[in-house]
Amino acid sequence: MALEMKVALKMSQQLVMTPQLQQAIKLLQLNHVELAEHIAEEMVENPALEESAEAGGGGRGGRAAPR
Repeated sequence: MALEMKVALKMSQQLVMTPQLQQAIKLLQLNHVELAEHIAEEMVENPALEESAEAGGGGRGGRAAPR
C-alpha cells in the first residue's frame, strides 16, 4: 500500500462592493442638479457638515484647487 501526499494551491480574485464604492458609483451617476440636491439633503441631515468657501467651483472649470 503506497501513501501519497499532494499539495494543492487555488487562487481566486473577487471584487467586493464596499459601502464607499457603492456610494461613489451612485454619486457619479448624478447630474449637476441632482448632485447639488443630494449634497443639500446631506447637509440638512448631518449638522456636522458645513459648506466650505471653495465649494461651488467659482469658475475654475471643474479642476481641483491646488494644495
